[in-house]
Amino acid sequence: MMMWFEMLQILTTQEKAERIPAELEETLWDIARKDGVEGVRVMGSQIYASNLMIVIVWNTMNRPEKTALGLHLANHLNEYGAVSHSIWTVQSTFSEFGEERNDSLSLSSPARS
Repeated sequence: MMMWFEMLQILTTQEKAERIPAELEETLWDIARKDGVEGVRVMGSQIYASNLMIVIVWNTMNRPEKTALGLHLANHLNEYGAVSHSIWTVQSTFSEFGEERNDSLSLSSPARS
């Protein structure tokens, strides 16, 4: 299994950005319940209140690519403003919390005494 991220960034007005989570709540819950989806997160920019990012966290055997769910959501989000739809994978993990590392580039922090 591989964790990867389908990210949809929306550039809109502050008024529309404030409405998106409530107006899309049912759709986002439907996506969160799909096989292979670990969760869906809606994040807001701390610099530009009108920018939102919806992140679909996948954990699948499939090749990371834009999914039908993501494409449908991106099409719907176009009603609110400009949408950037991209796919991201983890390249390296740096953690002090003992999380599982599944790539060869991961570095662990030195043990604390």
